[in-house]
Amino acid sequence: MVYSFIMAPRRKLSRASRAESSPRRRRILALLNWSTPELRRGILEYSRQAVWRLEEAFVVWWGTPPEAVAPSPDNPFDGVIAMLVNMPLALAAAMRRYPVPTVSLSLLSPPGARTVLVDNKAAGRMAAESLLGRGFRHLAFVGGSGHPECKQRLEGFLQAARKGGAAVIEDAFLSSQRHDALALGRRIAALPRPLGIMGFSDGTARMVVDACGLAGLAVPEEIAVIGMGNDPVICESSSVPLSSVCVDYHQYGYQAARLLDDLMCRRRVVKRPVLIEPSGVAERQSTDILAVPDVRVARALRHIWQDYTNPRLGVGDIAAAAGMSVSALNNAFKLHLGTPVGWQIRHKRFSHAMDLLAGSQYKVHEIAAACGYRDEHHLRSTLQAQTGLSPRAWRKKNRDDAGGD
Repeated sequence: MVYSFIMAPRRKLSRASRAESSPRRRRILALLNWSTPELRRGILEYSRQAVWRLEEAFVVWWGTPPEAVAPSPDNPFDGVIAMLVNMPLALAAAMRRYPVPTVSLSLLSPPGARTVLVDNKAAGRMAAESLLGRGFRHLAFVGGSGHPECKQRLEGFLQAARKGGAAVIEDAFLSSQRHDALALGRRIAALPRPLGIMGFSDGTARMVVDACGLAGLAVPEEIAVIGMGNDPVICESSSVPLSSVCVDYHQYGYQAARLLDDLMCRRRVVKRPVLIEPSGVAERQSTDILAVPDVRVARALRHIWQDYTNPRLGVGDIAAAAGMSVSALNNAFKLHLGTPVGWQIRHKRFSHAMDLLAGSQYKVHEIAAACGYRDEHHLRSTLQAQTGLSPRAWRKKNRDDAGGD
């Protein structure tokens, strides 16, 4: 399916760019068999600035004739932006016969293309560091081992995991598993726990969550799962909402279009790939836990993290949620975390209050209510005891320190 539309300019080009521009609108082909709305929006934004005529071809079906989309004397284009998860040989051959400036958004590139890529190694490192920060010391990676982007994410994941002292489970079954959730669940159940898993993509990570459910494994109490791409539809529709490494897809598309403009205008460009750094980790329920070997302690921690803003929350409530007596739960917390249950509740409230004091304009009584304190006086006395400062003095000190960085 091929369709085209002409973009109206949103702002004027610089004098230098206008001088280099052709008197006619350049015809640009966005050749995609995978994309996101934000990625396409980034391409669109630059195309408006450059006053391009942008056409999109979605090469999803293997039966799509390459001559229907590839540049040719009968189908001329000035440039191509390609995101090809699969590269049909006929399409590659057609583009080789009629070369035009091309930017690829994947490692499977048309002949002679420059590339703009997600920094996959950085994404893998970021996922591993997130799991390590949660206390996980057994980590695994699930994904299609033959995919070039997958290999890079795995490499970054392994580097960070080993640097952090984690035991990494390298398993050929996990590397190749893509569709059989029941078999995957059985394999994960045989691994040491608590276990942190990165899925190659959000779709793979959601399959891991489903596999854990089939195997009777609790996410995140026993298995924490993190994906890649932060697709809100996939992440938030998962049976356990998925944490995921974020990609700035808008910037991804925008930088690809800018690089194509440089190529068409014969500006000097670097030959190495342009890398788009992941922008962080979107934390959701699938990793919202500290790794502890006792699943009852993990369940109690989850209850604290979910309900600490309730000022009536007490140790008895936490013990009931964990299915333990108060004394047994306190002993288990001291064994695995080094603190009693009450300390964890107070710590969670205090950490949240400090974040709000430093990063918001909320009044003290509003922060106290948002963090589970009985009243403003309770927060003030806690802050005074912990730091020796009033809320106003602590807020000023931390903002002054941040401004001096």
